[in-house]
Amino acid sequence: MLFSGGLIPTFLVVKELGLIDTYAALVLPLSINAFNMIILRTSPFRRRIRQ
Repeated sequence: MLFSGGLIPTFLVVKELGLIDTYAALVLPLSINAFNMIILRTSPFRRRIRQ
């Protein structure tokens, strides 16, 4: 992983979203990170869909 905000900021985001004690709290912070956003933005597949 290229970027990591840390444990405390992740907990604060999960708490503010109301995801404490849910499975989504385990999945969402790991699935949406800076590296995945970079890959998504530079994906050649995405360019083919637009055209």
